Amino acid sequence: MAEDARKDKVSGPRYRHRGERSCAGSVGASEGQQGRKMRSNSRLGGLFFTLSIAFAGAGLGPVQAKTPYDGPWAVTIMTQSGTCDPAYRYAVSVSNGNIIADARESSGVVAISGKVDGSGQVKVNLSRGEQQANATGKLSANGGAGTWSGKSSSSACSGSWEAKRN
Repeated sequence: MAEDARKDKVSGPRYRHRGERSCAGSVGASEGQQGRKMRSNSRLGGLFFTLSIAFAGAGLGPVQAKTPYDGPWAVTIMTQSGTCDPAYRYAVSVSNGNIIADARESSGVVAISGKVDGSGQVKVNLSRGEQQANATGKLSANGGAGTWSGKSSSSACSGSWEAKRN
């Protein structure tokens, strides 16, 4: 008998099905109060579970990077040949391997598009009016480097670029 009483104390509250009498529960709460409390808690738990599934399905849950290069990057382009400005800086973002101008920091004057593959190989195109440039290189977990070349109707330039993860 003492062993049975000890088992009840160790195992904690016993949950019940509809119509079943409660054997354990909150001290001082009537059976009706315990039942209402349990139904209320299970409804809230169901609601939170349903909302978490809905948010995750809608993309409102935690965001996971699809490639190791996804996220914001700061890129510095240095001219080594030609009459272009000595350096340019751009904020870009990688999302699922696609490279685009980072809307949070970009004026939108220069169109940037490109790809980074699973091994970090980069191919990017930049354009502004009649000016065009292409860049290739490689990204690692926190940085990258490569070369670029560009032209307009009146000149041609080339150089190197460096990227750092923001």
